[in-house]
Order: sequence, then C-alpha cells, then structure tokens
Amino acid sequence: MSRPFWKSAEAAAQEQEGQQPEEPFTPAEEETHVPAEQVTSTDTASPAPLMAVAPAAGPSGHRHENNSGSQEMAGPFRAAGSTPTPSPQRSAASATTQQKSATTTTNAYPIIASSTSRPSWARGVAPIADNPEEVAHAATVAKQSAMAPDVASMSISFGKWSDLPQAAAAAPRGAKHTVLSLPALPDSHGSLTACGKGEYRKMWESFAQALQKAHIDNPILDISAPTKEMNPQAYASCYRQVAEAVKGALPRATMQWTVTHGTDGPYDAVAAWPGDGVVDIVALDALDTGGNWSKAVNGDRGLNWWVTFAQRRGAKIAVSAWGPVPGSDASSNNAPYVQNMHDWLWRVAQKNALVYDLYTEGSKAAGGRAAQAYRALFR
Repeated sequence: MSRPFWKSAEAAAQEQEGQQPEEPFTPAEEETHVPAEQVTSTDTASPAPLMAVAPAAGPSGHRHENNSGSQEMAGPFRAAGSTPTPSPQRSAASATTQQKSATTTTNAYPIIASSTSRPSWARGVAPIADNPEEVAHAATVAKQSAMAPDVASMSISFGKWSDLPQAAAAAPRGAKHTVLSLPALPDSHGSLTACGKGEYRKMWESFAQALQKAHIDNPILDISAPTKEMNPQAYASCYRQVAEAVKGALPRATMQWTVTHGTDGPYDAVAAWPGDGVVDIVALDALDTGGNWSKAVNGDRGLNWWVTFAQRRGAKIAVSAWGPVPGSDASSNNAPYVQNMHDWLWRVAQKNALVYDLYTEGSKAAGGRAAQAYRALFR
C-alpha cells in the first residue's frame, strides 16, 4: 500500500552535530550478493526441490559457516557455482552490480543460516485490489503455501466521522492478527492540526468501542497520513492523539506506523515519528522496486536501518506489503527478490524482532518465477 511518507535526513543531521550515524541493523555476520548476470542464467521456471541438509543448513539447502573455510551451496532460486562477494557496506571493492536482464530486477543474495522448518512468525497474503478475482487469488496463494490464517488485513476508507464505527463491523475475524489500515482523517473534512489538538478523540474512542463490540479486542491499527496534508510534525501529533484515544478504550490494541523503505521525498520521515512508547510496530512497504539488493538492505533508510530504528525505540518490525510489483513482467519473474526477502525475514525473526509479513501477488503474476519461488520457500 502506497503511503504519503517521507525519507529521513536524520543521518545528515547527526553528522552536522558531530555524531556518528546509526549503524544499520545486521542480523547476520555478513550481507553479500552475487552478480545479476549469474542469476539470469539460472532456469527457475521449474524450481528445484529443497535439498535435505543437516540441522545447520539454510532453509533452501545451503550450508553456511562463518569461518575462513565457509561453504555455500546454491539454492533453487540462486546461481549455481556463483562466488559471493562482500556487500558495498562491507568492502569498497564491491561495486554495485548493474541490472543486466529485463527479466531480473534485483541482484541475488546468498543464503543465510536458519532453520529448515516452516517460518515461525505470523504470515498472510493480501490481495492487490479489493475485487473478487484478486481476493480469490490471495486465498489460493495462502492455500498453496499451506498457510494458517495468521494475518488478516483490511483497508478502511471513510467519508465522514460517522462512518468510522460502522467500518468496525466489516473487519475480518478469526486470524491471529487483524491489521486494519485507515487514514487519520475522513475523506471529506478535518485537519491534522485539529486532530493533534485532540478534537477528534471521541470519534476514535467510538471506533475502538465498536471494535470491542465486534469482538476484535486486539487489532493492529495502521494509521496513515492523509494524502491531502503533507505535514509530518502535524501528523505525528495527530497520531499520538489517536493512539491515546484508541488505547484508552481498547487497551489491547496495537499501534502500527508504516514507511516505504528507501523512499526519497521532500520531508524527513523521522519528523513524522509519533514518539517512543506510542508506536508498537514499525511496518515496511517493501515491494520489488528493482534496485540493488545490498543497497535495499544495508543502505540509508534500507530494511536494516529501519529495524535498528524500531529496536532503539522499543518497537517491533512488520512487513506490511512485499511481493512483485503489479503489472511488471520483470518483477513477476524475479525469483531472486523472493529468495532475498525470505532470507532477510528469517534473520529478523531470529532476533525476535518480526511480528508478521504480508505477501501481495496479483493474479496475472501467478505463473511467474517469483510466484513459484514463494510457494516453494514459504511452506
């Protein structure tokens, strides 16, 4: 889900003050990648089965050791025989690899050490659009992945405040986590400034009470900034008021704050931070953008940077949207991206920092290599 969020300039501000910028979160000893041209030569139309390995092996058949005699075995969605190279963050000799094929939009990423059992964190599949075809396809993907109903999500829009409590009755039920995404203001009126002064608290209290009446006692509420206002400080103040009102009426509610990782923009994302102790989950939109994977993980405002940001503020991490970009044939066939996300999610989960992930895949991408990789890896 796209959101009006803003890239942070916190590191630049720290440098001006003579401070060292925050080190990216590194859940494994080394972040590495292999050239994209090696990946494009791999036939992933029919993914190889996961190989049986010793307990120390990775989830896709790799064996990874951190000593000088380390061994790497190529998994089903990586280039066989490729030699991992240090990531740009670890070595200046590692130049960014340029995209070499229209069918691959990211560089591959070597496997990490993790359990061979199915993912232990909560997972879900979200439709790319609210229509019968895409909703049915999302249900099919979940079934093909032998997925329990861990996460159910719904986007809510409301034209006026009186519509908000009624939306609670339509919220999904029966999952471990119910994620409700909605703007801080209705479509028709209201302002972030007024919200930040607490003028709409009664409306949000009524919404929380309606959720409780619908037996949704512990929802995850993702409150986004309205598209009509691009004021990060006002949004942060508004978010605090919403969180206080909701938790006052529904103490078990969880507050989520979502950013699109690596997004450039005119505003500072950290300026929109509502405050430590207010946000429970920092969620990332990590759709396949086609960029260099090492930069996406280790770069400024990359995936690891946001994990560090959340951890230092007492919050957990979620990936609220990831998967092939709708309408892109290249992204639909980008199996390395799926493998990369799989490995990264495992690493964050091993640090007990990951709450859930939501995979998105359009029905037109069902036959692509990315879809095949997801069904093979996430079981």
